Amino acid sequence: MSIRVSVGSLESDYGASLLTQEFSSNEVEIGCLPGRDIFLDSVDVAERHARLIARRDQVTGEPNLFVMDLRSLGGTMVGDDLIEPFSEVRLKRGQTIQIGRFVISAELDPTSFVDTVDISLNPEELEMPEGEARGQSGDAMSADETVGLAREADSAFDEAKGKDNVVIHIGPDMQPESSRDEQALHTEMEIGAKGDNIEANSMMVGGQDGMGVSGPVGQISGVLDESDVNELDFEARRLCRLSGAVIHKDKPLSGVKVIAGDLGEAETDDDGRFAFSRIEEDSHYRLSFEKSGFTFAPDAVDGQLSEDVAIVVAAIKRRSIGGRVYRKGAPVEGVEIDGGLLGKTFTDKDGFYSFNNVPEGSEFTLVASKDGFVFGAQKVRK
Repeated sequence: MSIRVSVGSLESDYGASLLTQEFSSNEVEIGCLPGRDIFLDSVDVAERHARLIARRDQVTGEPNLFVMDLRSLGGTMVGDDLIEPFSEVRLKRGQTIQIGRFVISAELDPTSFVDTVDISLNPEELEMPEGEARGQSGDAMSADETVGLAREADSAFDEAKGKDNVVIHIGPDMQPESSRDEQALHTEMEIGAKGDNIEANSMMVGGQDGMGVSGPVGQISGVLDESDVNELDFEARRLCRLSGAVIHKDKPLSGVKVIAGDLGEAETDDDGRFAFSRIEEDSHYRLSFEKSGFTFAPDAVDGQLSEDVAIVVAAIKRRSIGGRVYRKGAPVEGVEIDGGLLGKTFTDKDGFYSFNNVPEGSEFTLVASKDGFVFGAQKVRK
């Protein structure tokens, strides 16, 4: 097998929950949809979350293993580092991948490595309306251009001869930095080669089973027959950022837990800030806030994203008001203390009473009453 993958969970005993699977292909896709090479059933895993890629070093010829995040919402970590979307990161020996609550280790078996040959074509060259091939400029390809394209394909097949396992990709370069490449039509042909006998096993458009668009990177799948395919449209949806700050008396408040439902949770930093990134437009959100000893205004924020949103939340410290009722130094039990908007309470057997969780800045008046008693001025102690 080419790639051996082990998956464990952070939420249970790692050794007991470890699962191992082996793959013969050079690419292994990870996601939360059944049918993915590695299926991780969790809300913090995207449908198409990440991909493992095996490739030989162009200089040394040694096979290396890479991981790429597919612009997932929760991100992908290698060791302690969050990797950039669509950036291939080479896995060093012993390094682990973290996706949500899952820890993944992967290693490459170089003895059964599958070689890969690439031919890059422009998407326009794959479209031949009315039987006419087109080049990079969009004009009809000349005879020389057509011959050159055919020679590139022949060269790739020649390179495949004599190798035990070969995968030939025919399609555009898929560099994520280019918006053109993100939407490029990618035709992939898998070739099973043994000596000089080469058989075409399958051809598909895109990299995903079924016809349709899915995930942050649009991919359309289907079978390319003899007919032209000219109406494969992509709908673009904006990714928004939901951020904000929590302040207390005009100063940032750190350590506030921000709960965002399906978007996850965050905690304010030393500057009182929090953020949820890469949220698809039109998504609904509801934020609530928690920190011991505080309430918040507003206590919850909800809405629907059509653009980036930034909010400011005020934290209010909760205080307590209390004291003691006594007669000649002895406690008086059962005295009613009326706190108006704060409510009512009674002294206990030791003469103590209290009102808790009172917002700072609240004005109050306390009135003590009990049959057979009158009450004088109170001493204020802080």
